[in-house]
Amino acid sequence: MKKLLILAIPILEILLFVKIGSLIGVFGTLSIIIITAIIGITIIRNYGVNSIFNPTDILKSKNLPLNNLFRALCYILSGIFLIIPGYITDLIGLLLLVPFIRNLIKFLPFMNIFVNKFVNEEPEVNVYKNQTIEGEFNEINLNEKDK
Repeated sequence: MKKLLILAIPILEILLFVKIGSLIGVFGTLSIIIITAIIGITIIRNYGVNSIFNPTDILKSKNLPLNNLFRALCYILSGIFLIIPGYITDLIGLLLLVPFIRNLIKFLPFMNIFVNKFVNEEPEVNVYKNQTIEGEFNEINLNEKDK
């Protein structure tokens, strides 16, 4: 399936180049390719690489360093997708710049674990069947004042 996707993207890119190129012309198509490549290089240079190798900004920010690293990785991937000529890769590159999309991508592995664990498995009925759970407890009355 992944191999088919790898082959399908270039074919779709070529079809989009032909279709959109017939609408806006060769000059418009080349202009879009050059402009998005320049934007991709600028994003990598200004946001991606500088964010990874600037520890003072990481220490000053209130986010976890992994969040900053993930954001920098998304900027770098976005720049790479914008440099690659094509409308689909440009769309992916632009989507990686949107914070909401980055947050969705960040939590996809957890969602996959959740779906595999709780949705795909048969529900266990009465997990504690024939098991005794021992423990101690203290009753606390919240209405009485502390003495």
